[in-house]
Amino acid sequence: MAEKMEALASQQSGFLGVESAREDVGITVSYWSDIDSIKKWRANLEHQEAQRLGHEKGYPLRSM
Repeated sequence: MAEKMEALASQQSGFLGVESAREDVGITVSYWSDIDSIKKWRANLEHQEAQRLGHEKGYPLRSM
């Protein structure tokens, strides 16, 4: 799912990049040029669905 979200995010205006770390747990941090770009990413329906699925599986997701 992280790879799919990175590909989707990279198509969004204002996307700067992403860093991920995976071991026992994982974290992915995305970087954006401005707050409006972040708001648009948060409003993306596929991103919202990925977050919902993560919550259902017990992943502690945070989004700015």
